[in-house]
Amino acid sequence: MLRNYPSFFDAIENPDFCVYLKQVRRKLGPEQAESQIIQLQSRCDVKPSDYETKSEYVTAVMGVDSKWIKDYFG
Repeated sequence: MLRNYPSFFDAIENPDFCVYLKQVRRKLGPEQAESQIIQLQSRCDVKPSDYETKSEYVTAVMGVDSKWIKDYFG
């Protein structure tokens, strides 16, 4: 679904994507989401070992800052 957008920021601004994201959040628990992220690492140049915290890693993968993550995900 993200392939339809130039960036995650562009996707999150789309109401249809927000509906999809809410559905995914209800369906997947944190452990399942983390597992899927780990599976996607082979497709991503950003590696967890390059960052001190999971939060820094997530912001790098998504291309956003930590304030944005807190505003949208709490």
